[in-house]
Amino acid sequence: MIVPPNRIPVLLVTGFLGSGKSTLVNALVRQPALVGSVVIVNEFGQVGIDHHLIATLDERLVLLDSGCLCCAVHGELVARLRELFQRSLAGEIAPIRGVIVETSGLADVAPLIHSLQADFFLAQRYVLAGVSTLVDVTEVERQMASFPEAVAQVAQADLLLLTRTDRVEAGEVARVREYLEAFNPLAPVVEAPFGRIEGERLLGLRSVSGLRFRPLLPARAVCHTHGVSAAVLSADEPLPWGAFTVALDRLLSAQGAALLRIKGRLNVRELPGPRVVQAVHHRRYPNQDQADWDAGERPCSQLVVIGRDLADGVVEAAFAGMLAPLSVPMEDH
Repeated sequence: MIVPPNRIPVLLVTGFLGSGKSTLVNALVRQPALVGSVVIVNEFGQVGIDHHLIATLDERLVLLDSGCLCCAVHGELVARLRELFQRSLAGEIAPIRGVIVETSGLADVAPLIHSLQADFFLAQRYVLAGVSTLVDVTEVERQMASFPEAVAQVAQADLLLLTRTDRVEAGEVARVREYLEAFNPLAPVVEAPFGRIEGERLLGLRSVSGLRFRPLLPARAVCHTHGVSAAVLSADEPLPWGAFTVALDRLLSAQGAALLRIKGRLNVRELPGPRVVQAVHHRRYPNQDQADWDAGERPCSQLVVIGRDLADGVVEAAFAGMLAPLSVPMEDH
């Protein structure tokens, strides 16, 4: 299934406390590409501050202040997305071009990813443009060593945006980039000092319908930091879809609580183009079939599984005979 172009893209902007989310959103809403977008700001605690830092958008700025996205505010967010669509349909507000959700610094985006793809009303009207996670290059390693929320935000990203790059030497930026690329092979890493990045690039991520892997790390699977590992699997031969589905469902059933993100672009037998699959924790989301492979692209399957405290070899064993790990795991840190 190809996602209809008339669905409203929803961009999730996440990142740990102090990573620069409000600065980014404030820069985005000033761009012509974001005209017609609604901004939803999720703040932790009863006194909202971040929304005062966003350029005035009148009724297009929505404040959620009842908690983090994984708690009570999750239902409020779903309700607000429904309300926004209905108000736009009734002509009470101008047509919505896109939605930007700025999460709290402690948010888990998994419930929202689930709602956008599993809630029938939302799934028919909105589409996840992607998860953009801001990373403060001066703090990211300390934060990820101390807070599981920071780990999950990086692991679940479709795009990693580096902030505070002006405060360190170029060599340090390169080192952090390499650290993050090893941790999350799914996500391109882009510098965004002072929130400078093109809004069209973010709203055009289309993490489900338009996934394009960047070149994977050469000849290695990845094991990484603080109990989190990223298994990179690939196959050249077309996959039998039925057998792959059984293997994936068994992995989700047995290891779902430990699975932070699964995303794959697969060469499936009898399909003219790639099939995109993704899952978070126990939940597998609707497959998206792309019409054809890119010009000059060699059809192949790539699957990245990011999890916490997974037993050695459990991912590789699940897909034994179909997908092969890329060489030897790195050492744990």
